[in-house]
Amino acid sequence: MSKFFKKLVFLVIIVLISLVIVVTQSSLYNQVRVIDDKELVMTKATQSIPVKITLENSIWGGVEVEDEFHLQNIVSLFDQIIENGKAMKSLHAKKVQFKGNIVYSNGARRQFIISDTLTVDDRVYNSEQIKPIISALKSNLLELYYTPTKIGSLVEKSICVTIILDQKKVKINKKALSHDIKSSSVISDYQEIVNFLSNEKRALAFINIYLKDHKREGMISISVYSKFFIVQYLGDDKGNVVYMKGSLKEVLWGGIKS
Repeated sequence: MSKFFKKLVFLVIIVLISLVIVVTQSSLYNQVRVIDDKELVMTKATQSIPVKITLENSIWGGVEVEDEFHLQNIVSLFDQIIENGKAMKSLHAKKVQFKGNIVYSNGARRQFIISDTLTVDDRVYNSEQIKPIISALKSNLLELYYTPTKIGSLVEKSICVTIILDQKKVKINKKALSHDIKSSSVISDYQEIVNFLSNEKRALAFINIYLKDHKREGMISISVYSKFFIVQYLGDDKGNVVYMKGSLKEVLWGGIKS
């Protein structure tokens, strides 16, 4: 094969490759929708950005979420459930734990209900594959309520509070206990928690708070130490606990009867 013929073949191949590239780019461009309107561009860009979540729980009450970290975390779990779950027509949800709305920057809203399934607008998402994600979502939502103010308010509204102190049941004033809990602060520093636990091995007292009934979903347990206490909502599937700095000794040892 002559050198001239080789060069000719090479040039033909280059031309064909160039044509393929041009045709492909032209095809892709034709599929792109160009938006010239600036306001429309901004609407399209922001319509899927969540700006607030309103949440209601039958036991803990209502709360609003607006900080970006929690918004993105919660919406990400929603998206995972919708992507991996099996969608069905909406049915009456049993044992509703949460209901609320996701509000987007363009004013759009998505209603949701969370039980053992996730209902978004008129679609129910459920499958074995997404059950762990739904459980994680519920735990993340419950964490929004784990504040001194919320827990203290529930103590005051509870139907019954039992305290085991020195192996005896002690009656106390719920308002006084509520006040002390509200005056505490959440311990977020891991090393501080370790230091507290290493200095105190055993709890001084145990408090059970019954919010509606004596079932697990309606109970809060508190382990009391001298300078801190540990709160656990027994209805949390993940068994999360909250460490709080503050002393409940005065109201407990005072033995103020209700």
